[in-house]
Amino acid sequence: MKTHEEYQGWRNYETWVTNLWLTNDEVSHNYLYDLAKETPDKFALSQILREDTEERFYDLQDNNEVPGMFQDLLMKAIGRVDWLEIAEHAIVMVEE
Repeated sequence: MKTHEEYQGWRNYETWVTNLWLTNDEVSHNYLYDLAKETPDKFALSQILREDTEERFYDLQDNNEVPGMFQDLLMKAIGRVDWLEIAEHAIVMVEE
């Protein structure tokens, strides 16, 4: 039995789309890979990425930019992201 549903070669849709957005534009891409260069430990990097994303979400929440129901849905989706997979991918890309 599958424990997760793969999407485009990634653990799940949430992980794929998060990585897509983290690498989609030059600023985000450079931020991710600069972090990967500075933090070659995949566990530490995954923690930084998760905390940074959650902090950005909480900033939106604090400014009342995300209504209640959507807060719950977004937090559920963020909780499904495999931050370790994204960190591993970024580190491999930096090493190439």
